[in-house]
Amino acid sequence: MVEAGSDISFDSRNQISNTKDAPPPPLGFPDYLPYFKRYIDSKWCYHSSAVATATIIDVQDKFAFQIDIWSLIEQRWLDWDENPYRGEETPNEPVGDIWSFHFNVPITIIEGKRTDYINLYHTQDKTICLSCDGAGIRTCSSCDGAGHIDCNVCKRSGTQANGEKCSNCDGRGITQCSSCGTTGKQNCSRCDTVGWLLRWAVIRVKWFTIHSVLYEQNSTLPEKRIRKAPKTDFCTRDIPWSTDYTLDNYSDLFKYIQQYSPIQFQNHITEEYQKKHLSKADRSDRKMVKLSCSISQIPVKEILYTTGNHINKADPKKGYIFQYCQYGIDKDGFPLIYEKDYPLNCCGCFGERCACQCRCAIL
Repeated sequence: MVEAGSDISFDSRNQISNTKDAPPPPLGFPDYLPYFKRYIDSKWCYHSSAVATATIIDVQDKFAFQIDIWSLIEQRWLDWDENPYRGEETPNEPVGDIWSFHFNVPITIIEGKRTDYINLYHTQDKTICLSCDGAGIRTCSSCDGAGHIDCNVCKRSGTQANGEKCSNCDGRGITQCSSCGTTGKQNCSRCDTVGWLLRWAVIRVKWFTIHSVLYEQNSTLPEKRIRKAPKTDFCTRDIPWSTDYTLDNYSDLFKYIQQYSPIQFQNHITEEYQKKHLSKADRSDRKMVKLSCSISQIPVKEILYTTGNHINKADPKKGYIFQYCQYGIDKDGFPLIYEKDYPLNCCGCFGERCACQCRCAIL
């Protein structure tokens, strides 16, 4: 397992800007301060004089983990479809258990939703068309069977605004219904004038992915930093699921965590699974069909240091001790830095005498 940043040591032959004033580290500690000074020099209003007098007093190995859990949820329901009856066979058999039918399940992680369906032709049945009561024709919906409609020009008055006879309806106040041709009847479009329908059951299915993220660490990195930092894979599992499964089916994952992780967070994974995933599938029309768990890690160095007579105003309990984290590698190949108590984080742009520690600058 390679710890990002843990095997990087400063070499005086490598050019790192503005590091010549950094003091040599005490015996037993790698030279972390040049990277810290590079970070401080990149911050607006910070002043680097506190790094020049800094002394590392302790370096602790820490870890941060991001746990992503994806569950593929399948939802099924029964629908009915129909066509005009054309003499097809009508077995009229029962539907059966809708969960006993096979579908090709997609991968665990999908965007949006996927849908599919199965026509259950063994349920075909001949039934009378209720739209026309089996007659094949029905009352015209436009004129309600009258064969004519009100004139839309004179509004059934028969006269225009100037008192003259309405030219649209010839003074009658009504016009012929164009939908039925004055018959008051229309062919039934539902059964195509047959009077009978062929109906059958359809099982419809929808898949969607639930994703949740859990952070575990023994460091002081904010979750936002863990989420954005480059990480290495710690462990990944992707397995089919069934109602008979529990997270005990992930026993090899939990054993892996117990064996290789300094943080024991398997119970938190179980809690996250039950709260964010299992609860969403706890319905008669839903089942969890796949589960994937990916754990990525960030090796972290928590570095404690003192610098001159500066007192930690951000955390007075620490007295003269300050702390920062070195973790991961940025796009330029340098360690990432996180700190929230640097003693000269404000007004440094006006010179060392103006520089101070301001809580509003601690992000």
